[in-house]
Amino acid sequence: MEIVRVLLKYGEQEIELEYQREKEEEKSEKEEDLDFGPLESAPQPVVERVKVGEYILMDIQNDKMEFRTESCAKIVETVRRSLTEKGEFPPMDLFLRDPELNTLVADLISEPHQLSENWEAKHRIFTESEEDDLKRTVFDPLMRFKLKKVIEMMSHTHEAIKTATEPEELDLLLREKVALDKIKSELAAFFDTTIL
Repeated sequence: MEIVRVLLKYGEQEIELEYQREKEEEKSEKEEDLDFGPLESAPQPVVERVKVGEYILMDIQNDKMEFRTESCAKIVETVRRSLTEKGEFPPMDLFLRDPELNTLVADLISEPHQLSENWEAKHRIFTESEEDDLKRTVFDPLMRFKLKKVIEMMSHTHEAIKTATEPEELDLLLREKVALDKIKSELAAFFDTTIL
């Protein structure tokens, strides 16, 4: 649910993503003209600005993750369809007019607590809002969502291992378990935690 809240609340805002260029990626003509040979041996980071909503949807789709609750799935599909068909984030009132979604969306986008503007001036205590660190606001719930899905997949795999009768099936399931353990460890490392 948290990732849906971030999608609704910050979907139209942009974040900067930094990644290493894959070796297979083709260079543009200008980059080819400026090829300095051995000086370019180290991969250079690429920085790109993307909309939060587009990034979340792309990441969920790339990892083939689905939402269990029908209302969350409907919200995500509505955003995806609007971005695909119109190239823009759907207006919030579209969700608020939907009788199936209006209560959930209102709860997700409203803030039950707000820090007084006088707090910083009077007490000289500065707090960071979600918007101040939007990248973290996006990645934390996205990684938690992924971790939850991996743990669910591990549970299903564990049950399937218990009931496997054929050696080939058992081997395939054990390989899947090892792969899921690795993914779980990588996701847990994101949060600097150990998950058993």
